Amino acid sequence: MILNKDVTHVDEQTALKIDIVNMLFSTNTRSTIIAVIVSLTLAYIVYDQVKPAILIGWLVIFLFVYAIRFFLILSFYRRANDVVMSPQHWLTLFRLSTLACGMSWGFAGFYLLSDTSGTLYQAFVTLVIVGVTGGAMVMYAIDSMTSRLFSGSLYLLSLPGYITQPTEISIAMAILLAVYIIYVSLASASLAKKLRENILLHQASLRQKAEIEKLAQHQQIHIDHTPMGVIEWSLDLTVVSWNNSAERIFGYTESEALGHDASFILPTELYSDVKNKLLGLINNGSSISCQNENITKLSERIFCEWTFTALRNTENQVIGLASLVQNKTEFKKNQDEIRYLAYYDTLTDLPNRRLLSERINRALLTSHRSKTYCAVFFIDLDNFKNINDLYGHSVGDMLLKIVSERLRTVLRDEDTIARFGGDEFVILIENLSTKPSKSRSRAEYIANKIILAISDNYTIGNVQYRSSCSIGICTFVGNSLSVNEIFKHADNAMFQAKSDGRNCSRFFDEKLQPSIEYKASLESDLRNAIFGQDLVPYFQPQVDSTHTITGAEILLRWKHPKHGMIPPVEFIPIAEESDMINVIGKEILNAACQQLYKWQEIPDKQHLFLSVNISAKQFMQKNFVDSTLTIIDKNQCPANRLRLEITESLMLKNIDELALKIDQLRAQGITLSLDDFGTGYSSLSLLRSFNLDEIKIDKSFVDHMLQNSSDAHIIKTIITMSTNMGMNIIAEGVETVEQEQFLAHYGCLHYQGYLFGKPMSIDDFEKHISHNT
Repeated sequence: MILNKDVTHVDEQTALKIDIVNMLFSTNTRSTIIAVIVSLTLAYIVYDQVKPAILIGWLVIFLFVYAIRFFLILSFYRRANDVVMSPQHWLTLFRLSTLACGMSWGFAGFYLLSDTSGTLYQAFVTLVIVGVTGGAMVMYAIDSMTSRLFSGSLYLLSLPGYITQPTEISIAMAILLAVYIIYVSLASASLAKKLRENILLHQASLRQKAEIEKLAQHQQIHIDHTPMGVIEWSLDLTVVSWNNSAERIFGYTESEALGHDASFILPTELYSDVKNKLLGLINNGSSISCQNENITKLSERIFCEWTFTALRNTENQVIGLASLVQNKTEFKKNQDEIRYLAYYDTLTDLPNRRLLSERINRALLTSHRSKTYCAVFFIDLDNFKNINDLYGHSVGDMLLKIVSERLRTVLRDEDTIARFGGDEFVILIENLSTKPSKSRSRAEYIANKIILAISDNYTIGNVQYRSSCSIGICTFVGNSLSVNEIFKHADNAMFQAKSDGRNCSRFFDEKLQPSIEYKASLESDLRNAIFGQDLVPYFQPQVDSTHTITGAEILLRWKHPKHGMIPPVEFIPIAEESDMINVIGKEILNAACQQLYKWQEIPDKQHLFLSVNISAKQFMQKNFVDSTLTIIDKNQCPANRLRLEITESLMLKNIDELALKIDQLRAQGITLSLDDFGTGYSSLSLLRSFNLDEIKIDKSFVDHMLQNSSDAHIIKTIITMSTNMGMNIIAEGVETVEQEQFLAHYGCLHYQGYLFGKPMSIDDFEKHISHNT
């Protein structure tokens, strides 16, 4: 057996030595046989010129040496890969055997030349020596030491044979033999250099080939075991490669899929559009991502996310497409369900407040461009509580469904009808007119149609009922009012309609202006409020499942000199509409860092987190990250105890900038929490784009989760999704033991709410900690 030729796992010199040994031994079986034949021929020619004892003695020595050489060759083939026998060991043995062979031929020169008197015979012996020397030096050229051992020993032992007969011809033959050996040595040295270079090139080629094969194997392993389907397509959109995950997704084996056109996994109605899109991709050689329905082997429709990339050859020509595919059916189902729950009322299938708010925002922009008036109608069913009390909530729910159907009947498809909850419906009508009087007239006409439709009789099972409604109307043009202001105006107008006897409509009246003036006065006073004196941070405890206090959320309170304690729900929106929110936000952040600095030396408080609400406007400031880190450094605050709470509205902003800021803050140890989670669909679809640490379930869901199945389902879904994404979950607004037990049952183990403590001053909060320790 030849030495193991796998040279990819040894160093270059060892690999070279392995190849040299293999080359030396691989030719020696033939050379040994030829040497024996030549020796016998030589003995036959000179047998009558040499004493028999000398000739027989030389033959015995020669055959003994070459017999050893032969057994060495056999041993090499049997034990070449013996770990005990290194390449150097075999090379040393070969060199010693070669020295012995050279000496055996040298003895031939000495004895046969010394004992032969005829010039012709001496010439023949010299010719044999020349031939053997030349052949050996060519065969052993790869190893100069072996070549020199053979030629040197042969010449040195042959030389006395020429000298013992000091004729001119003998001396000339000795000199010419020396010149020949020197010449052949130089030639063989050049040959050896080239042979070694070829060996090294061959080894480099083997290593490169092994690396390529290893890389190909690793790539194939990755392709076969990746959870994503990996499919390669030809230029005519037929399958040329299909991995195991593709089989799991679509149900087709590789043999079944190869050669198929893309139509076999596409619905008929989508095939043409998808095909044109992919052919366009082949033409421009780019990449695209898309989502669409697909068909499995069992004819099931699934929803998949695809990424297609054009494949190019070394000449930069597109030769096909590579695609990655994921089965997003369950994710899409959950996403659609969450979207529905977040944007629609489950009882009436009407849009809810969130969706209506978005549409009013769009209407504000459209109205600003076109200068056309829009109107919002705030509808409240009169005495609706009576039907629930008399006939039960099931009859009340049926009434709400019928009202929603009647509203759809009297309004246009482009009008938005929303249910705010309870018996409140809100309608958005766009493009009334560019003239105020005509807009008001049309809005009044629509309101009368609504009153007439709702005031008709209702038959619900065995119950006959007659209802009425009160409607408040707010007309607007451009973006002079915010969404909340529009709602408030319409709501105030609706209360005016109720005050005027119900079953009627009223427009927003400037007489309601005092409330607006109150808001304006608050804004002015807020600008002059002093943080720490007028604006005071309060701390609401956050606890874990064992009711151990883990931290607190800082909630601002305004000690107004005239109006008393004003909650943040009244003044924070005012601050957000102006630039004051940035100043206030920075003050709160500074106060949090100062408090964390104080706590870090107190054993029973150094573990506490402080959560700080960050408004969208403040977070999207260009210097927000640097400003925050400066405050932390200035106060020598432990950054890993600070938690920033951001709102879902941020997710609709610049996604890349938001993700970068989140990563920069988290890199400094700051944790990020998504506040009021569940109040916006956008965050659910984009949540995986951001590295957040915590999700906070909104109080509006917690309030009604025990009575409202939709809110309960939203909470369960949020907990499941957050857990799967490795994020902590905390629920705010937990006020009863039943709420805590419900949340704990479904995996939410951190809470904040009146059940565990109201917002309190820092002194009261620290006493609260001591009391609960």
